[in-house]
Amino acid sequence: MENLIDWDQLDMIADGYTEDFVEIYKEFCQEVPLLFRELEDALSRSDVKAVASVSHTLKGSSSNFGMIAMGEFLKKIEFHAKNGSLDGLTETLGETKMVFENSIALIRDQRKI
Repeated sequence: MENLIDWDQLDMIADGYTEDFVEIYKEFCQEVPLLFRELEDALSRSDVKAVASVSHTLKGSSSNFGMIAMGEFLKKIEFHAKNGSLDGLTETLGETKMVFENSIALIRDQRKI
């Protein structure tokens, strides 16, 4: 995906990239891999409710931080889980992880956090 970050959204929520914001952002970046593991576990158990719930949580958080591409992948995961289909979502989750890594690298490069 070409547009990984909604810079206006990120800059708005960052409110000048205060120390408090940077701390919250770093906590988010540490929590995401744990939530990805929860998604993997839910997918391996074919637990559509857990997949929908965790992907919804991640979608909201990532969108708040302007990670629009990640949010779109999670929207797809949530949609399919809510409709009872987990087919292909392991691959979609893999793509989501890659987009997350690319997003945080881009933010680190562009905003130095």
